[in-house]
Amino acid sequence: MELPTVSDVITSEASVTLQMTIDDALPYFKGHFPNAPILPGVALLNWAEHFAKQYFILNAVFKGVDNLKFQQVVKPCSLLNLSLSYNQEKQSVQFEYTSPEHKHASGRILFTS
Repeated sequence: MELPTVSDVITSEASVTLQMTIDDALPYFKGHFPNAPILPGVALLNWAEHFAKQYFILNAVFKGVDNLKFQQVVKPCSLLNLSLSYNQEKQSVQFEYTSPEHKHASGRILFTS
């Protein structure tokens, strides 16, 4: 899986915020769409799952996603913040992608042990 460039990470016990650049060379932009490239939403979901496992639950298995919303497209070279909040009791991670101008995507990833 190709990942964005992470420039800063702010962590606390149950949350993390990653500042990232969505590189225009990422393969997700190829063919999606040639004259107006946008990042497929599945890439955002995959990255949220990847970083949730990295920071909170290393051995968890993806179970599903709730309340998934894509509000604003992500273009090449965008600067985004990914905020993750872990709920240990529910084995879930709430995620939200934002930029200074927009809320781009949000949802809750459910895990099982």
